[in-house]
Amino acid sequence: MRPEELERMRRIANTPVPPPPGAARPRGIVTARIRPAAIPKKPDPFAKARTERARRLIASMRRLAEGERPAPVIPVIRAFGKIGETERISAAKIRAALDEHPDAREIALIIDSPGGELAEARTIYNLLRGTDATISARVVGDCASAATLLLLAADSREATRDATFVLHQVSITPNIGAGEKGRWTARAHEKRVAELRAEDERLAQLYSTRTNKPIAAVREIMNAARPFGPEKAVERGLIHRVVGA
Repeated sequence: MRPEELERMRRIANTPVPPPPGAARPRGIVTARIRPAAIPKKPDPFAKARTERARRLIASMRRLAEGERPAPVIPVIRAFGKIGETERISAAKIRAALDEHPDAREIALIIDSPGGELAEARTIYNLLRGTDATISARVVGDCASAATLLLLAADSREATRDATFVLHQVSITPNIGAGEKGRWTARAHEKRVAELRAEDERLAQLYSTRTNKPIAAVREIMNAARPFGPEKAVERGLIHRVVGA
């Protein structure tokens, strides 16, 4: 046998044999583990959304576990149209709306009304002021005449930029409530004038109290009976802020 063949056989004999799987690894033998190349993953466009939903769900479950109640639903009362016992806005309808949510802590009132009957508006004002809920009102159109009482019943008042307001003196229809024996005598006129002036004074006092403005300034606005916008309504204390672009 040639010398080179003897050398090759000697190297083969001296090469350590790796142990079978699961067998104890002898000292001095190092084996290499070959790992396949990592396959790059495609980005998941919905991963962030799923993570956020999971976070909200965990937070909600934690609140429930701690005894917290979910946020209450705020009832919304829409005062759209004329005010009167047989009109779209009436004390009976407002009372029914309030009775549907006896435990409400907050009520939203949305107003778009040209006004109507003062007595009915005053009853609605008392109903709203008598509730334990905090009332937030927003004017989204007209708030004129008797409708301003509904607005002033609210604790927080705001209006959109296209809202319109009108305050004026109390008025009656000339052919209603005739005086003595159906005739408009001087005495009957004087009686009605006294009643109207008393109503004007009551209304001015209410406006002054709820807007925190001098009653003389309120009387001047009522005498003018001119429409004005939301910025002027803020200046005159009817609303606290203007909302919308």
